[in-house]
Amino acid sequence: MLKFSLLSELSRRILVLDGGLGTMVQAYGLGEQDYRGDMFRDWPVPLKGCNETLALTRPDVLTEIHEAYLQAGADIISTDSFNANALSLSDQMLDFYVYDICRAAASLARAAADRFTLSNPSKPRFVAGSVGPGNRSASISPDVNRPGARAVTFDELKQAYYDQVRGLVDGGADLILIETFFDTLNAKAAIFAVGELSRERKTRIPVMVSGTLTDVSGRTLSGQTVEAFYTSVHHGDVISVGLNCGLGAEKMRPYIERLAAVAACAVSAHPNAGLPDKEGHYDETPEMMAETVEQYLSAGLLNIVGGCCGTTPVHIAAIAAVAARTTPRTIPEPDGNLLLSGLEPLRIASGPEPLTVGLQADATVSPEFAVAIRDKRYETAANAMRAAIETGSPLAAVCVDDAMGAGPAAIRDLLNIAMATPETARVPVAILSSDWKTLEAGMQCVQGKPLIGPLSLADGDEEFVRRVSLAARYGAAVLVALADEEGDARSYRRKTSVAARVAGLLERTGFPSCDVAVDPGVCPVPASGIGEEDTSGMPSDFFDACRGIRQQYPQWKLCGRIGVVSDRYRPDPGVCRALNGVWLSRAAEAGLDLAFADEDALRSVEEIPEELLGLCEKAIAGSDAASVAALTDYVLGHNPEAERLRSLFRDLKDRTAVTVPGEGSGQDGGTETGGAGDSIGYAKETATGLTPLWLEPLAGLGELYRAGTIPFALLERGISVVTGALPDGVAACSRGWGRVLMATVGDDGYDPGRAALKTLLLVSGCRVEDMGLVREPRRIIERCLNLPETGAAMTGKTAGSTDKSPETTVPGVVGDTNRFDAVLLRGVSARGVGQIAFLLAVAQKQGLQIPFLVGGPAASALQTAVGLAPQYGAGAVLYGGEPVATWRALRRIASPEKDMFLIDVQMEQMALREEYADRAKNKPFRTLSEARAHALKPDFGTVRLPAKTGREVFADYDLKRLVPLINWSYFFGLAGLPGRYPDLLDDPVKGVQARQLYDDARQLLDEVTESGVLHARGIVALYPARRDGDDIVLYEDTACTRELHRLPQLRNQQTSQAVNLSLADFVAPVDGDAPDCVGLYALTLGDGLATWITRCREEGSESRAKLAELLAGRLCEAFAEELHRYARIHLWGIEQEGQLSTEELLAGDYPGIRPAFGIPSCPDRSYRETVFRLLGVPAAIGMRLNENFDMEPAPAACGLIFASAEARNFSVGQIDAEQLETYARRRNMPVELLRKLIRQYIQS
Repeated sequence: MLKFSLLSELSRRILVLDGGLGTMVQAYGLGEQDYRGDMFRDWPVPLKGCNETLALTRPDVLTEIHEAYLQAGADIISTDSFNANALSLSDQMLDFYVYDICRAAASLARAAADRFTLSNPSKPRFVAGSVGPGNRSASISPDVNRPGARAVTFDELKQAYYDQVRGLVDGGADLILIETFFDTLNAKAAIFAVGELSRERKTRIPVMVSGTLTDVSGRTLSGQTVEAFYTSVHHGDVISVGLNCGLGAEKMRPYIERLAAVAACAVSAHPNAGLPDKEGHYDETPEMMAETVEQYLSAGLLNIVGGCCGTTPVHIAAIAAVAARTTPRTIPEPDGNLLLSGLEPLRIASGPEPLTVGLQADATVSPEFAVAIRDKRYETAANAMRAAIETGSPLAAVCVDDAMGAGPAAIRDLLNIAMATPETARVPVAILSSDWKTLEAGMQCVQGKPLIGPLSLADGDEEFVRRVSLAARYGAAVLVALADEEGDARSYRRKTSVAARVAGLLERTGFPSCDVAVDPGVCPVPASGIGEEDTSGMPSDFFDACRGIRQQYPQWKLCGRIGVVSDRYRPDPGVCRALNGVWLSRAAEAGLDLAFADEDALRSVEEIPEELLGLCEKAIAGSDAASVAALTDYVLGHNPEAERLRSLFRDLKDRTAVTVPGEGSGQDGGTETGGAGDSIGYAKETATGLTPLWLEPLAGLGELYRAGTIPFALLERGISVVTGALPDGVAACSRGWGRVLMATVGDDGYDPGRAALKTLLLVSGCRVEDMGLVREPRRIIERCLNLPETGAAMTGKTAGSTDKSPETTVPGVVGDTNRFDAVLLRGVSARGVGQIAFLLAVAQKQGLQIPFLVGGPAASALQTAVGLAPQYGAGAVLYGGEPVATWRALRRIASPEKDMFLIDVQMEQMALREEYADRAKNKPFRTLSEARAHALKPDFGTVRLPAKTGREVFADYDLKRLVPLINWSYFFGLAGLPGRYPDLLDDPVKGVQARQLYDDARQLLDEVTESGVLHARGIVALYPARRDGDDIVLYEDTACTRELHRLPQLRNQQTSQAVNLSLADFVAPVDGDAPDCVGLYALTLGDGLATWITRCREEGSESRAKLAELLAGRLCEAFAEELHRYARIHLWGIEQEGQLSTEELLAGDYPGIRPAFGIPSCPDRSYRETVFRLLGVPAAIGMRLNENFDMEPAPAACGLIFASAEARNFSVGQIDAEQLETYARRRNMPVELLRKLIRQYIQS
């Protein structure tokens, strides 16, 4: 294998790629035996048309083709491996031979290239390992009725491409040519696979990527523009991006011009030789094509040029002659802006005004969205994404970090549905999550270039590098939050220090600086009077950090979550919008590029009342106690409950002024100001200990906060009144009433309730040991098992705490007990709550029984009851809520009534779990007996015996009779142009594309109906039938005395349905007098389809091949409609010939239905085996079933026919365990097999 530098050659001249390999193979006129050879002589399926086998069976043919192109002047020849991946070759049962085929194909090309290089070393030749898209799309649903369905996953594609590329590289390929890709997500999976092999081999593998436009609309089949396609795939070791196939050179030029205008890499083009005529011959001669290509090259548009369908060595020779006298396109440097893409590109440049990104689809911000995710109502959740875009958001930001831990499955299901809607898919996606697995799952679902994050240094340098490197391989830009192992960087010094560390790690990975967005960390307006909170970070630190980072790292984009700054003042919309508006104005001046906030959460500075504007500006600019207190006064004065609030604050101040002597004073009571031994505001002893006088008014504030009436700032003020009443030198009551361990688990973040709670506990005499931020949950368990030595002073901190506040030593309180009364855990992110769940499971194994109270922004009562408490079965897990509620719960835990209190909490949690379990099923269920009581009871009085029973076989039905029954609306929907036919043809936006597609389809239909290559074969039969319970019973005789076979059916169980349907309901009952029949049918349009598709490919048109496959599916559906019509007219006699128009037939305006096995009303596809056996399908029409009950040759259909006028399609929905077991017994099948067959219809 000779080694020359491809990149060096690319920099000095235009490289010529070879032409159509399929076109050349077709000219050899090879037969079945050529494709089989000795290796596949006895292969069970036809192989003709599977060109990939030729690398093993006719290497001489491929060698001649390679040499012909090399002789014509090609610098790069491509291997015969376009479809050589396991997913595609499984159709020919050749998936096991993928590696062998690819290695052999590359070796043949390598040998030919090296011979020509040796003969002329000044013109080295290169081998490109050809990788085609395969036969499955990662972005397009195979079922128009289920937009979220996918035929293949990213991981499945990645593995298939990896095996293909491994063989090609081992065979000697210099580079990988990812070509003719119509779905960009497939292309990204292929790029990822190459990168994986490159990392394993520790060598760079250059990649060329070439997409295919479906028509002159200039978009790929999956909907992307050429600019978006480039943005999505230009990452990793991609050296060029281009276009091939689909169009001839003339029609491709406008899109190459657009691509060349944006590409910061080499640009390639290998167009078809024009368009094929009716005989499949391409209309551009070598001279014509070379003339057009010369226009490309003269305009400086290309670095690599070749040919695709219809091109031959003669075409390549003419193109090579033109390329030899032309200089290559100059590759521009990247402009340094952040490029993202959906179906269309987005360029984010620094400017005077930041872009505002809506958060309607953020579960941490929108309760409605969080509920939709929790209930798996992904269509509703996708609507929230679209709503943000409709209000002007340039990105579709989505975060599924709900406290219920929806995670990767939720983001995958949501994005699959959302990306099926062009209005949503049009813009890039910003995937936001604290969980890396969720981010990775999201990247595997979007074909565009997303923004993902936040990533941080919280888990250390190596994990940050690993995640950034993976993001680069997925082709994503990253949002980096300035946080490290110690927590969020709050001060200016910390922010710039962490930023420098991030920059060093990014440089180490080679991650592009222009693909980085940094969130310096928005600091909220601080609390007034809560001294315990870390005040090392102020809003001004964010602005200063923005300026410093912009100067030091100019290519980074700056972003921030605006809502944090005003969080303490929710739910006062006027003050929040004013604070956000002032903050955004200041941030814009500091260089902010992206502001994450809902539009309705902002107010322009010009619209803010003068008094409020001044208060907000002072609070943000100074953040001193006086400024914050003045803003809080404004909030109090404008609250609807202002009078009640003033009363509560007066009461609170009065009660905190009361003191009672401490222990050992020798006095019975009194109100004089006490010294260090006095307690503040305590009353008499109660069942829960000494109850503070200030508790009642403070609890009143807590209730108003929980009800959403007042913001947290006013509750904080109440707590500050209590702390402010402490005499100098008194940190807490000497009569300690409890001992708690406190920690924030997993992630640092904004958590105002934490400091307020800790302060409240300390001033009321509770002993608090604060571990601060704990990244490793096991440390908390170890602390619970290993208390301080007796006599050690308890403080507000432990070793390793990251708390920056002054130490608060509790006078007289020592470690004189053998346990904590409770452990307080704070979760500020979904990941943190997930680590709390892990911690609780460990605590259970360790035998701990200490109550845990969980709080923080990411926690909830429902999550605590459903996700956390079951992990700690031996003990209690409580939801803390706001500080006063947590304080009251702790007082009860530390009291004699602890056991009764915890039992009450556990009973409430049990009710929550039961309620959630019901909701998780989407709809409550009836028992099977109740569902049967709600069965349909049709009137069978009009039912009559059919004109004839028995079997009718259609060996080769006339395709021309099926064409009028094609449902063109469904056709266009599957082709990515949803709309109603024929109105769609005149649509102002889609009309031109739709009409072109329709004309192409009609032309192809005319060809196939005349050629006879495709065959429609079917069989239909009527049997006397009765319903016995939920079973359909078929009989051999019209008197229904000789039972032939039973067909047990499933029944809907949802209580939301007034009638719980089963297909058995549509058959007359066994104990009645009405005669009835049920039809069985099976049909296929697959006989000849492979030949048809191969013919299209051999004619050089991949797009025609895909169109042929799509039309075959529609003809199959039309054939099913025709067989049903035949049964109604000629078998049942319930309809007259010509009675219904085509429109009425397509609308289903006739009695009866024809459900196919596998659809929601009859999901058990194993019934196909029953029908095949009863009707003798394999012998009659050549259909067969594989081990998964899939029908071959596809497309095919098999099902039942009912004549009842009340019969209708429906969904069984989910069934319970009782019905599953009953059905298994009636079917005489193992339950586990049914679980595999109808998995999605069984309650989890």
